Amino acid sequence: FNTVMFLVNAEDDAVIPGLDTPAGLDETRVTTMLSAVISQWKKKNEPAREALRTSIDGANWVATLRPLLEPDSEIWLGVAAPEQDLVTSLGQQLFSIDLTDALMASGGGILLLFIIWRTGGFMADDHTRDPLLRMQEAINRGEGSEVEFKSTVRANLKSGKRGKEIELAWLKALVAFLNSRGGSLLIGVSDDGRIRGLAEDEFENADRCLLHVKNLINQHIGAQFSGFIEVNLLEVEDKEVLLIEARRAGQPVFLLVGKNEEFYIRSGPSSIKLTPSQTISYVFQNRMTVKKSRS
Repeated sequence: FNTVMFLVNAEDDAVIPGLDTPAGLDETRVTTMLSAVISQWKKKNEPAREALRTSIDGANWVATLRPLLEPDSEIWLGVAAPEQDLVTSLGQQLFSIDLTDALMASGGGILLLFIIWRTGGFMADDHTRDPLLRMQEAINRGEGSEVEFKSTVRANLKSGKRGKEIELAWLKALVAFLNSRGGSLLIGVSDDGRIRGLAEDEFENADRCLLHVKNLINQHIGAQFSGFIEVNLLEVEDKEVLLIEARRAGQPVFLLVGKNEEFYIRSGPSSIKLTPSQTISYVFQNRMTVKKSRS
């Protein structure tokens, strides 16, 4: 049966699919399926043995993940297959495929290890895919530890005026993503995931909007972190949405507010401001975790 093999870095949710999509499977559907599986896996607190089920375009998929090297490994091996294929092939048995056997049987183990070696430790990036698809996946996941919705860039919907507090609100979320596991910030989307666009911000054109956003990022976060941030202005249903995606920076990122520097991390769907002592503890603990994972 058609089997999709992939690797997941539990630290930043980076997904490394197999080298080729199995014949007869649509690549876009496979990508959407993997995104849904990883989202479900994270919500279940990364279970080691539980089978995961998801439906994409009416087709049911079953997947399972295992730690690559040890029980608390950051890198997990995954295998997924259409449920119908499993039912046909396994005679309606429970899905309990051992990943090692599955990989060896398909010859994929060596290929995946080759990917690991070539990518220098699981640094594969998902951002080569269509930003519209990435935006839709984020909306489907809803707000959480790695997704944040904001209605406007600078317009205060209550007062009807431009407000610096509105800009700082989404900048805080962006800093929190950089200091945590990364994430997607969608501006022009309401809390319930409805696309409302950026009309209230009253930018002259798309270029002015992008320039304003990038200037704010450079001013309040720092141009040195631009390599960890990707900004796309997308048109959806004749409305514009800003998709700002951040990867974990790997070093402390502060939000400059006036003369003060503020440190934020992501906790569930919220961006939490840490005190100086909490910041020191958080940075120290994360550095120790990174060192331990590399030793």
